[in-house]
Amino acid sequence: MEISLAEKTPLPQLDSDISLCLFRVSQEGLHNVVKYSHAKSARVELSVEDNRILLRIIDDGVGFTPGQEHAGGLGLINMRERVKSAGGTLKVSSAVMKGTVIQASVPLKQAPRA
Repeated sequence: MEISLAEKTPLPQLDSDISLCLFRVSQEGLHNVVKYSHAKSARVELSVEDNRILLRIIDDGVGFTPGQEHAGGLGLINMRERVKSAGGTLKVSSAVMKGTVIQASVPLKQAPRA
């Protein structure tokens, strides 16, 4: 599977809590893509909009019907809780045979300057 990364806007140095949150969401999201989607490719996008960091994970896999995620899986629940604890939101959009988009949006907190 091909996985690409796009930094759509220059990113400032982030607070370590925000960096860790986005890393863990990316890690779990890509794990789900590899394990369930049967995708040929995935794209991770990072951007800054309206003083928020947006992380999007987009795949071209088999998708799913929202509300019928993998039974017993805690991945999406963990991602939602992690983003919520950072003051953000997580949105999942998917349709059968149309891929999946996971979008996390968290408030921008810059790391203190040394």
